[in-house]
Amino acid sequence: MDNYYVGLMSGTSLDAIDAVLLRIEDNGGIEVVSLINTPFPDHISGLLRDMIASKTESLHELCSLDTELGEIYAAITLDLISKSGYKPGDIRAI
Repeated sequence: MDNYYVGLMSGTSLDAIDAVLLRIEDNGGIEVVSLINTPFPDHISGLLRDMIASKTESLHELCSLDTELGEIYAAITLDLISKSGYKPGDIRAI
């Protein structure tokens, strides 16, 4: 039985989110099924840079950014799965 996994990351450049859909076979074989690179919205890149530079200290702003990032990652994940011809229920883990 094949198992499908989604991996997500953004690099230190804060320019985009990379998403990959992998098929991992029971025998250990790995295949990249699909991958996408989605640029961060400009306002998100700016907020992330401000957080890193400690220009933003508000807990409210941090929590708002965390929520918005979660929504962006979720949308990218669903887009990757859909464009690959799969359904969310086909994915074993993210």
